Amino acid sequence: MSKLHFVGDINFSCDPSLELIRKDIWDDSDSMNEDLVSNWNENVADNDIVIVIGTFFNFTSSIEEKREIYSRLKGRISHVQGLAPYSKMDDELVITY
Repeated sequence: MSKLHFVGDINFSCDPSLELIRKDIWDDSDSMNEDLVSNWNENVADNDIVIVIGTFFNFTSSIEEKREIYSRLKGRISHVQGLAPYSKMDDELVITY
């Protein structure tokens, strides 16, 4: 049986040194991204539904970087756009996954 998960403002690829809580955990965005993907996949099964609310990727992320991370995440992912203009997912990414 699939589960329903809600997550918010993940901010893949952000600079952890600029985030109040993240700066004490990670030195760089690569190690942060790896931990976030690992934690996600430990808790989400392939058939689970994940609702992402708010910012999924940092606004400076390239489409290639977004695709690479997104393709590694388990679950059927839906995104609810936040209020910030950069929280919108790229249309081609949403359609692909």
